Amino acid sequence: DKVTYKYFNFKKLPSKFHIKLRVSNAGKIFVSTSNFVAPINVYLEIPENKNPEFVEYTADVSGIKEGTFPVFIKFTGERGKDLFLVDSFWFE
Repeated sequence: DKVTYKYFNFKKLPSKFHIKLRVSNAGKIFVSTSNFVAPINVYLEIPENKNPEFVEYTADVSGIKEGTFPVFIKFTGERGKDLFLVDSFWFE
């Protein structure tokens, strides 16, 4: 699955990306301010976690500049399986 946020205002350079998920199956998350392919600014590998609670995951950010850009988030994993339920995300 994919999602795009058209206008995301980076008033300062972010160093971390946080996302709160409830995980059903292992997968990967890619975040970019250019497109869904490259360059990738954030990469997370999410392990399988059957915890019914939301869990926060954090990754380093690279290559995002100050300014207003779209944010593209791509979720990948085993085809046909539910991966994640997203509660929230933010840059720090």
